[in-house]
Amino acid sequence: MGYYWRALGFAAAEMKTIALVCGFCALVAPALADTLAERIGHYVPEKAQRSTAVHDGAGSMNVESILDDKSLSTNLLFWHRGVIAPHSGIGEHFHNRCEEMFVILSGEAEFTINGRTSLLKAPVGAPDRMGSAHAIYNPTDQPVEWMNINVGTSKVYDASDLGDARVGVAKDPIAQFITMKLDRADLKPVPQMNDGAGIVLRRRVLGPAVFYTPLGLRRSSDCPARRQHRHKQDGRHERSLLCHFRRWQRDGGR
Repeated sequence: MGYYWRALGFAAAEMKTIALVCGFCALVAPALADTLAERIGHYVPEKAQRSTAVHDGAGSMNVESILDDKSLSTNLLFWHRGVIAPHSGIGEHFHNRCEEMFVILSGEAEFTINGRTSLLKAPVGAPDRMGSAHAIYNPTDQPVEWMNINVGTSKVYDASDLGDARVGVAKDPIAQFITMKLDRADLKPVPQMNDGAGIVLRRRVLGPAVFYTPLGLRRSSDCPARRQHRHKQDGRHERSLLCHFRRWQRDGGR
């Protein structure tokens, strides 16, 4: 089985929304859901569940599962979206059979990989590769918009907590681990992508060599007139899943 991840985004100021699209490809049946409506995941903040001491972390966070292990036939385990409360976070832990990607969409947070911590400003993310201990902590007085995508070597999730909330730890001014900065200025125009109309602004954020699972991450920004045709890549069928969420910085946290 093989698959890739592609993250796509565009901002429409007049609608105060951002859309993220993740495309997953597989050599087997591409999705367990049959209809388009069933393949679309929506982030609804009001439905998020409050969790405390996540992986022995500090404080609390609100989390909603946009996709789970039943959403695709590939080894996607979950796509979580939520808010890390002030002075809260996810404690240090690791996985031996899966890996994930922590992303913050607002504010700033302290990311930890293998005991090294740095303060990163949104929009930014860091891959949490298999076997690497990782954590995230919001040291500020403002909530932080957060996202996590987890993929395994199988449909089995594992986690081992280290009992460290990573609060008040020493920080490196330059991150000593792989990060990705989602800067719109780095996007490059691609006209008529996949025989579609219009122009897509796009760049590869993290290639598959970064991950132990067969995973890569791209970011694109769609022009309003852009249309992409249904297509196949390397014999693998692609399904896209769309999630809308409000543009928090422009909508007062709602």
